[in-house]
Amino acid sequence: MKPTHVTTTLLGLALATALSAKEPAAVPVLAQAPAAAAAAPTVEITVTPAPAAAVEVKSPTDGSLDAMRAEQESLAATNKLEAERLTAATNSMRAEITRLKTERELVTERLALDSAKQQAALQDELGKVQADKLRLAEQGELS
Repeated sequence: MKPTHVTTTLLGLALATALSAKEPAAVPVLAQAPAAAAAAPTVEITVTPAPAAAVEVKSPTDGSLDAMRAEQESLAATNKLEAERLTAATNSMRAEITRLKTERELVTERLALDSAKQQAALQDELGKVQADKLRLAEQGELS
């Protein structure tokens, strides 16, 4: 696809060539200062523009159109492939994030379970110590 400024430039050159082919325009030019213009006659000078260089505007041929279409299709296929690759990479990253979150939850649950087991063991040991204390206290009273 051609940039806009190239197309605009070519259109401007074509219009300039077409306008220069028409009859030259008469341009009035005052030869004297405005104060003396009332007394002196007006002189008209006809300016003819120099012929512009012929600009060849090439219309795209079938071969170049086919080449451009092939290039466009190739670029579209490349873009689609890149989009698919990025989608796959995004999906794998999302799967990894999900796996890590699940693993974090599992570790949290294991820590909670270990903490509960340790708390139960401490409670059991405290119960044993209190039972021993009561037994020793009773034995001390009996003796």
